[in-house]
Amino acid sequence: MPSIAISIDLCQSHKPYEKKLFRALAELGRRQGRPVPIAVAISGGWIKKHRPELAEIKKLKLNITWVNHSYTHPIDNDFLNNPQVDFKHEVLANIELMKRSGLTPSKYFRFPGLRHNALRLKQLHDLGYLNLDADAWLAKGQPIKNGSIVLIHGNGNEVPGIVDKFIAYLQKNEKNLKIVPVNLFSK
Repeated sequence: MPSIAISIDLCQSHKPYEKKLFRALAELGRRQGRPVPIAVAISGGWIKKHRPELAEIKKLKLNITWVNHSYTHPIDNDFLNNPQVDFKHEVLANIELMKRSGLTPSKYFRFPGLRHNALRLKQLHDLGYLNLDADAWLAKGQPIKNGSIVLIHGNGNEVPGIVDKFIAYLQKNEKNLKIVPVNLFSK
């Protein structure tokens, strides 16, 4: 049976979160008799602006691995690769905010834009965290295959139609697809 891992990014956004995505995953778990394992990569900017929505997500019956997605999620000048960004602060400040928000941070960190260089990977490793990439970024048209770590945004900024297509994919393949925790595929 093919297996995939699902990761959902919650980068800062002024839009409401993709409630139907999270609810569809919770419903899938109900039908399967166990909470669906997902990784939620969450930025500090999203936490600060969406506390009621975070509370809603936490109440759903999902098996969530909370992934650090940086404190400010910088995008200008090559994301976190920008030498002017205080990388250590981006990692550690978000960990503290996650803890204060009632989340249990995992050992994983997802770089914004999946952009990283050798220096940033070394710094991340030195801080004791593991990089979580993805090989099926749905908005970029990357196909889902056996062993994929799927990336979809749950922050309301996803490409129109992607969330609905992914929910339809899960429903269509529900009986022939195993959803596993990201630690089974991450390197």
